[in-house]
Amino acid sequence: VPSVQFTRSGASGLFFVRGVGTTNAAVGEEGSNALYVDGVYMPDLAQTVNNFNNIDRIEVLKGPQGTLFGRNATGGLIHVITREPGDETVFQSQIGYGNYETVNAKAYIATPVSDNLAVDLALTRTDQNDGWGKNITLDRKNKIQSFWGARSKAVFTPTDRLKFVVAGDYYENEDNITLGYQVAPGTVNAGGATTPDGWWDTTLDNYPMTRQKIWGVSLTGEIDLDFATLTSITAHRKSRNQSSFDVDGAPAPLLNIGFVSGGKSIQQEVRLASRSVTPFSWQL
Repeated sequence: VPSVQFTRSGASGLFFVRGVGTTNAAVGEEGSNALYVDGVYMPDLAQTVNNFNNIDRIEVLKGPQGTLFGRNATGGLIHVITREPGDETVFQSQIGYGNYETVNAKAYIATPVSDNLAVDLALTRTDQNDGWGKNITLDRKNKIQSFWGARSKAVFTPTDRLKFVVAGDYYENEDNITLGYQVAPGTVNAGGATTPDGWWDTTLDNYPMTRQKIWGVSLTGEIDLDFATLTSITAHRKSRNQSSFDVDGAPAPLLNIGFVSGGKSIQQEVRLASRSVTPFSWQL
């Protein structure tokens, strides 16, 4: 999408929309651009780092979106909408092998259980077994990553006017893609080591790593009132991050940092939105 950028800083994901964003990836920070998944707000920057294999579509709303959505939408909003199970059985899977000995696998299955109930399950896993570089001091691989995640939905439609969706997701990530620093070219660090030859090589005495666990559950209810749709979204989300990194770039124990952080949120949204767009549309 033009004018939309995404990058990583430690455990946090940073979105920029038309140049508006935040470079502060500290614990507890929220971005200037909101990220929603199926109407549920991702409450901290760590929860914006996700992997999907069941996306139906992605909507990007540029510019301030505090009217249609809630907080932290100064630059805009990104809304990921995942697939819903229907009245047909669907199964899709793939497995791949790439450079740096990277193995990835995905699977998606959806099936009706009864005339008014359908469920699905999406699974994703990736393991990178060779690093982009090497930690020369510790003789270990540098810049590696692995993750796995699961996402599931149950859609219940007791009548033509009433619909309930129960959703849950769980995700684990382990990587040092954004860590594993090296000293600047042409300098000698405190341990007497010079800049390694490899672009992604390092001489750190401590092995940096970011470990994340993210999960959440939600219940969405919709009622068709003819003139409008009444929607209720209830959600609980939680994240945990354990990070350690060596910021001096030297093969000496000068400055190592380690911390555990996390967050949890409870969300409740009720909205009434018009069905018609003429002569105007409205939302409360």
